Amino acid sequence: MFSNDSISEHDRSRVFNLYIVPALNDKKILKNVTQEKSYILFSYRFSDDLFKYEQTLNLTELHDQFKQADETGSDHYHSFIKQLKIKPKNPHNKVYICVFQYAPCDSFHPSMYSFDQTIVDDWNDSIMMGEPPKTSNYNVWFSNKIIKSMIKWDQMKTITATFDQAPEGTVPVMIIKASNDNEMGFYHVDYEKYLKECNKALVPLDMQKLIADEYRKGHLLIINVINYLRDYFLLVKIEQETFTFIRSPNDPSLT
Repeated sequence: MFSNDSISEHDRSRVFNLYIVPALNDKKILKNVTQEKSYILFSYRFSDDLFKYEQTLNLTELHDQFKQADETGSDHYHSFIKQLKIKPKNPHNKVYICVFQYAPCDSFHPSMYSFDQTIVDDWNDSIMMGEPPKTSNYNVWFSNKIIKSMIKWDQMKTITATFDQAPEGTVPVMIIKASNDNEMGFYHVDYEKYLKECNKALVPLDMQKLIADEYRKGHLLIINVINYLRDYFLLVKIEQETFTFIRSPNDPSLT
């Protein structure tokens, strides 16, 4: 069960899937939970993609953190108390996960989740919030044409020369963090794991299908642009130093 005041379901779910679930997988944080100290606090800053475990608190300490975080913090706190029906001393022995999210302009967007105590033992990486949309929405600012313009293609030939040496079952992926001055990284990643991460990141199903279809054909390079909590893609087929650009669903910019 979750509650949220002011951030979209997509953004909240993506932070949960990509950051909270892995953070709790090793159970070290969950082992700190008691009936009194049952509030696990994380923070996430959109501007520099910084996710952090803060501490595990009791209810009074959590209220103090809300008040210190923002002038609207106490209002958010009381809203969550009401929506999640939180009682002092935690008589139902619940576990609560709270995330202080800060948008690019540093505005405060907290989210809070409530779980039964059994989640401490049952927590695993298959836990997921939200569902990927069926179809992609076109964004002119991150169209295929715009993504194509981000790359110095004459320099890509040096990188693509190593593709044939990549381990079997991997796919070359270029990650561009648009929200971090277009910082770039190039990786050979396990294809099956990458597609699972796309699903957790709520990448639209039509884009996931296109990636799968093109991967099966071979010679695929994935350019994955991340802008805060959204993914945008340009798929490229590479054969003998020839680049063929594959149009993403609902994106007319390459035609």
